[in-house]
Amino acid sequence: MYLKCLELHGFKSFPNRTVLTFEKGTTVIVGPNGSGKSNLSDAMRWVLGEISSKTLRGTKMEDVIFGGTNARRPMGFAEVSVTFDNSDKDNRINFPYEEITVTRRYYRAGDSEYMINRKPCRLRDITELFLNTGIGREGYSIVGQGRVAEIISRKSEDRRNIFEEAAGIAKYRWNKKESERKLAATEIDMNRIRDIVGALEKRVGPLARDAEKAKKYLSVMEEKKAIDVSLWLYDTEKIMQDLKKAEDRFKLSSKQLEIVTETLSDLDRQLTDLEQEMTRNRIRSEELVNQIQSVKDRVHALDNRYDVIRTDVGNLEERIKNANDRIKEINFGDYEKKNMLELGEDGRVFATNPFLFDRFPNGEGVRDVMIFLQSHGVGTGQAARIYRQYGMDAIAVVKQNPYRLCRDVWGF
Repeated sequence: MYLKCLELHGFKSFPNRTVLTFEKGTTVIVGPNGSGKSNLSDAMRWVLGEISSKTLRGTKMEDVIFGGTNARRPMGFAEVSVTFDNSDKDNRINFPYEEITVTRRYYRAGDSEYMINRKPCRLRDITELFLNTGIGREGYSIVGQGRVAEIISRKSEDRRNIFEEAAGIAKYRWNKKESERKLAATEIDMNRIRDIVGALEKRVGPLARDAEKAKKYLSVMEEKKAIDVSLWLYDTEKIMQDLKKAEDRFKLSSKQLEIVTETLSDLDRQLTDLEQEMTRNRIRSEELVNQIQSVKDRVHALDNRYDVIRTDVGNLEERIKNANDRIKEINFGDYEKKNMLELGEDGRVFATNPFLFDRFPNGEGVRDVMIFLQSHGVGTGQAARIYRQYGMDAIAVVKQNPYRLCRDVWGF
């Protein structure tokens, strides 16, 4: 298995993403002190699972993250990826891929991520993967500054671990330790189980009685369940019957609702027609009321006129009566008899009565007019005025309109 490449981003003095490709053979990195040569070995040790900040020449794990300079801000995380070529059939580890890329990422907040071929994994998976290869965090393949003197000065037991790693038995010792740890944990669990069993054995008697009660309870519960099922079936059947009745009532109600809706529609139409008819009747009634009021006004006016006319007629009748009474009081007998005798049989009255001659120069028919007017209570002077105004038509005028005679003669 050969080292293929190393990729660093934000680790110590490598803020930019840096990729180092290693070809077959020996690769030597040279440079002055402080140029970061040791940071490459620290990156290899860190990506393979080193958790001691002292081994990485720091005081805390955050020291592996680029701390920044005057010209560049600090990084928020550090990431290192190492790739191994696993295509050699004779020198490959038990891994189903021909290339193995291990990645470790650490955030300044303290969170860590481990990945194998970009798939998340545990630190333990990385440690177990590289057992017996010499390149783990305790492997001998990475010998840092002062590491040789440290190995020589160690105790024989510590140096033994390095030789076991080189001999290929470190993996089995790891498995042995893991097995012993698991056995110890199992023994602790067994002791705990024995204590629990001992405590439970003391409760077996009461629990047996409780078990009998529980069995009886379960039997009763089964019976109750059967009864509940029967009751549920009965209730379901009853509910179905009630539902069917409700559906029938609903259908009937729906039909009745349709009928009522149609009836309401008809009533609405009739109401609309009646409202229109009522409006027309109201308009007609208003017209009739106006006409009635007009007729009443006319009747009232006619009544007033009738009352006025009746009053006038009464007054005229009264005046006529008074006039007749006055005429009767006047003694026309001697004067009228004298005038009538002077007329003679041929009607020549003008020679003996100058008053009549002045008024009636044409004496034909005077006799008849005078006799008619005197028979109606008209004096000689008044008869002369009537004859002078109407001539021979005086008799007809008096017969047709006696009130006109009263107005023209007496001024009523």
